[in-house]
Amino acid sequence: MKKFTLAIHGGASSLDPKKLEGDYRLEFDAGLRDALKAGYDVLAKEGTAIDAVTAAICSLENHPIFNAAHGGVLCNDEQIRLSASIMDGYDRTAGAVMGLQTIKNPITAVKAMLPEAVVCLFGEDAEKFSLSKSCESVDPSYFMTERSRNSWLKLRQGEGNTGAHTFIENPGNTVGAVALDCHGNIAAGTSTGGLTNQPPGRVSDTAVIGGGTWAENNTCAISATGDGEAFIRTAFARRVADLVELKNMSLQEAIEFTLLEVEKAEGYGGAVAVDAKGNVALPFSSPQMSRGWISNDGLAHYAIFPDEDLTEQF
Repeated sequence: MKKFTLAIHGGASSLDPKKLEGDYRLEFDAGLRDALKAGYDVLAKEGTAIDAVTAAICSLENHPIFNAAHGGVLCNDEQIRLSASIMDGYDRTAGAVMGLQTIKNPITAVKAMLPEAVVCLFGEDAEKFSLSKSCESVDPSYFMTERSRNSWLKLRQGEGNTGAHTFIENPGNTVGAVALDCHGNIAAGTSTGGLTNQPPGRVSDTAVIGGGTWAENNTCAISATGDGEAFIRTAFARRVADLVELKNMSLQEAIEFTLLEVEKAEGYGGAVAVDAKGNVALPFSSPQMSRGWISNDGLAHYAIFPDEDLTEQF
């Protein structure tokens, strides 16, 4: 069987390691393993990179520990609005949505957009399109968790971080996945609930093709997480791809270089990336980033803290 690879992230954070012990840490590990297994099962059956990315992100969206779909954070009007994007490296078709409030898995909505001429939809129109493509809908209350509501209340009461780095308040944040399939094609996808207490109309890098998501077979597939505004201002994902193509940088070098540009824009975070040769990179400038990767050997790697590598054989 030809080589295939999947890498995922569950968000960048600066949470105190002491708060990620015991059962709380086990939840993160389980969420990462489940997502790796979901994507691996697709690739092991010679499925496409797009399908593997969708399966892995659906798993992350369904887990309340992460800030995507079930577990999404609240805007300043106490509502949850979700964003997602996806891109196929074979032909650079892409889809993005913003402001979803009833679609259970936003990543399925953007996957449904790939054959369409329109790349990005917002709010009510995005909802209507998703429903027309038979994406599963739920009551908005499904997305809210005690954790996300408590984070919102903390910020509203002036006790939390109300600056640019509100992602710090949530150890499980924007989720994403990249994949190389056995056919030699790559893909990337990202999904998020945004920032706690954000304005309802805020557009994050997750929904900006070239900001938080990018894929093309001749360079790389990349999904980012962190301070969205800084990632948008640096055109992060596309810039990484350009450095790989035009400067012949490795994935690791290109991402680390571009994260320095993000820091100049007062932002922090990280990314996962894969290229058509199966090379993987998962660097981050934030203190932690939940992440994982797996190849066709079936050995899942996952971690949260730097220099950590937990494994499980599937």
